[in-house]
Amino acid sequence: MFTCVAETRSSGARAARRVRAGAGLQIVKRLILLIAMALVGGPTSAAEKTEHPITYVYVLLGGLAGADGYVDSNGLLLLAGRIANIPNTWVEIYPWRDWVTAANRVWARSSKDARVAVVGYSGGGSRATWLANSVLHKSIDLIVTYDPSPKWQMQNLPPNVKKAITFENQIPFILGLGGGELTGPNVQHFLIREEHLLVQFDERLHQITLQAIEDLAK
Repeated sequence: MFTCVAETRSSGARAARRVRAGAGLQIVKRLILLIAMALVGGPTSAAEKTEHPITYVYVLLGGLAGADGYVDSNGLLLLAGRIANIPNTWVEIYPWRDWVTAANRVWARSSKDARVAVVGYSGGGSRATWLANSVLHKSIDLIVTYDPSPKWQMQNLPPNVKKAITFENQIPFILGLGGGELTGPNVQHFLIREEHLLVQFDERLHQITLQAIEDLAK
């Protein structure tokens, strides 16, 4: 399931090339989104048919306004597609501003023979902490945050979170992007030093995330 809720001025030829380059970038971004949709769509359907316990993964995107996360969070979209390829895994993707919708999904889903994971980048990382605190009667097996932000909107994780992994940036971006600190029981901290926008593409962090979710899905 895929829930979708420095310029240099010169000749006209150079300007035309910039226009073509910009159009090409938009095409690449759309292709990334389509690939993620395709990867998420197939394995999730198969997961519903098996009797093996399902791991439900709720991915909260970054972005300044929320909906722009589908443009600004390409790295997390690709990660979501890879997560969906893990057997017995169901993935849902939401902009960070729709965290309440994701929380309602967690609240409504039966805890029997199911595991729950939440993965959030930037604003989606801080909202992952809000989600956890809004469903205190539900167990969340895993939370993973990628350079969550803004720092002052982070909430302490409650006891219903069994394990948490955070990739904590030591060089947060300007305007309050990144640098959030995840606190609470059973939090594993990975200190990183990367540009905020590049954290979501870091293959090392993806591998840690994938392994943690694979362990849940066994």
